[in-house]
Amino acid sequence: DSTVAKVVLARGNASGQDSPVKPRRKLAEEQGIAGRAYSYHADAARKGRLKKLAAKLGVAADPLYYLLIGWNERHLQEYSNGKENPHWIVPEIDTEGFIVGLQKRYCEGSKSHVTGTARGLVCAPSIMQRTSGPILICEGMTDTAALMTLGIACVGRPGANSGVDLLDAALIDAVRRGRKVIVLGENDRKPSGLWPGRDGAKAIAAKLADRWRIPVAWALTPNSAKDSRSWLNSRKLDLSDKDSCAAAGREFIASVMDSLTFESPKFDSEAAKLDAILAEADKVNKESQAHTESPDAQESKICHKSCCHN
Repeated sequence: DSTVAKVVLARGNASGQDSPVKPRRKLAEEQGIAGRAYSYHADAARKGRLKKLAAKLGVAADPLYYLLIGWNERHLQEYSNGKENPHWIVPEIDTEGFIVGLQKRYCEGSKSHVTGTARGLVCAPSIMQRTSGPILICEGMTDTAALMTLGIACVGRPGANSGVDLLDAALIDAVRRGRKVIVLGENDRKPSGLWPGRDGAKAIAAKLADRWRIPVAWALTPNSAKDSRSWLNSRKLDLSDKDSCAAAGREFIASVMDSLTFESPKFDSEAAKLDAILAEADKVNKESQAHTESPDAQESKICHKSCCHN
């Protein structure tokens, strides 16, 4: 199952921490998560279910196929003793593209996670890699599908303030190649003043900045739209017209780029001490080389400078 499910995503972990891949993948292989995901996806592809879901969400159908969205109706008795209603299945992947988790989305809007499966990222790695422009880190499946509809490279994190280890390992190679990464937050401010979308995006950006040791940007959805799907729906686009969707995507990115806030890395004291030690060692090494240089070599340098001036 894991061989079938594998697709390539960026590798590496800048923080040097243990990879979050192995324990999730081992669990997924033990439970046959990938095989179940493909079975659910096959059921969703039948009878135009994914096209109907796309129409309901206001996104193009292609992203739902790329994300392997599934439908669970036949297997309810097997996995829940028939006590659940039919629901959509959203596969979540690890940093190398293996399916490690399954999220359940019920038709009335509630969500839960399949017991015993791990949390992961919502992403179509091959599409993200060949899509130009910055990579947007959004929240959840519907925003990922909306951004993909607009032709924007994106990856969905599992929650407003979660998934840092996975995002770090998945995107570090792209960052090293100079690709911009932007954390996108939702305009979901509560009457109480709490703002999980903004606070989560800011926190994720700050943590990635510490991991990558570079400033990382975050922004809210443009035009005060609650999220990316709301922004897309407000455009009333013909979603079958890819040129129109791409033009809207460029407008979306331009608005995001105009409202970036950067979180700078906060170097810890141990890292600062190490940098100072390395700098001092380099200085001592250079001084040592200068003092131990042979008289003949020094005379040769003097003669060379004299000749250059003449």
